Formats: sequence, structure tokens, C-alpha cells
Amino acid sequence: MEEQLIEAVKERRELYDKHSIDFRNKMIREKAWEDISKEMGMSTKRCKVRWRSLKDRFTRDYKRKAVSSRASSPGSRKWKFYDDMKFLGEFITPKETWTPKQPKPDSDIEKTVEFIQIPAPSSDAFSIPPSPTDIVSPSSVTSSRRSHSLQQSGDQEKFLEVTVKLIDILAKQIEREEKESGDPFEKFLGSMLKKLDFQQQTSLKMEILNFAYKRINEMLDI
Repeated sequence: MEEQLIEAVKERRELYDKHSIDFRNKMIREKAWEDISKEMGMSTKRCKVRWRSLKDRFTRDYKRKAVSSRASSPGSRKWKFYDDMKFLGEFITPKETWTPKQPKPDSDIEKTVEFIQIPAPSSDAFSIPPSPTDIVSPSSVTSSRRSHSLQQSGDQEKFLEVTVKLIDILAKQIEREEKESGDPFEKFLGSMLKKLDFQQQTSLKMEILNFAYKRINEMLDI
């Protein structure tokens, strides 16, 4: 069966001759495969697969034979369809083959060894050590960040301390005015504030002061 397929393809140059105009025409090549399919009594796809396998094997052996002949060494056992497919040889371009290189002279080898044995100088040997003023150690950076953070924390504590003192002064002023005043509303408000703890009193007093300040300004603008 392989011999029949090889002969059928050999008769149709459009399937393997890359220099042929018909080789570039896909319709002509497909028509050739249809004719081969009828002759072989099998599908076109199966014919193509079988031919591809045969062609790959021949191409591999052909290139190997070319290499072995150049190297003056005996080749392997000839493939049984090799001679039948030799018509493809003129369309195969062997790739560049490997050829044994001449060994290096002893002098070159010695130079190579000497070159390998000489260690390259470290880049640190040519570097200029930085002066103490140019060096910024991680500890100094960390210390600077810590001092900045402590400064911010100290400023916040001072602000809170002043705020608490102001609230305390206002609270004492309100308390003194309440005692001096006989207004029932003020007494009622004072009695209600006494039911709250210090923090709640402070918060409520601030809200009352803010509201009173806002309302007074609105009334004065009228």
C-alpha cells in the first residue's frame, strides 16, 4: 500500500515540487489528493496522514545520510522505502550541519586556565568610603521619626490640657452665676447637670455654650 501511495504522489509534481506553479494552487493540490484517494480506496485525510509520515521519515533519513557522508562515517541501516522516495531529494534543502572543530592549541588552553584562575577585583576595592557626615544610619532615621512623633503627641496633649482648663473655667463661671442668680430655670438646669458625671457634664455644657453663642449672634444680627 505504501508503494502505491508513493507512486501516486510521484506522478503528481504539484504535491511536492515547490518550484511548480501548480504547487501554489490549493485547488489543484486538493484535486490531486481526491484522485489519489479514489485510487487508494481510502479517504483523502488518511492518504495525507500516511504520506506525511512517509515524507517525514524520508526527510530525516536523507539529512542524516548527508551528514554521515560529510563526516566520512558509515550511516545507519537504509529504510526500505528510501530508494522509492529519492525523487524528493532535490526538493530538500539540508540544514547547516555540525562539523568537528579542531582542538585549541595548548597555549590557548593555558591562557584560558590562567584567565579563569585570576579573580576579578571587587567593586568595593575601587569605591571611596563615604565620610561620616554623608552616612545616614537607619537608627538616626528611626530616631528622627520617633522625635517627630513624640512632638506631635506632645502638642496634642497640650491642646487637650488647655481645652479642659477652659471648659473647667467656663463651668466654674456658670456655677458661680447660677449661685448668684435666683432664676428657677438656671437652678433646674444646674440640678439636671449634677445628675451627670463629669465627662457628660462637660460635653453638655459645651453644646449649650455653642448653641447659646450661635443664637446670641443671630439675635444681634437682626
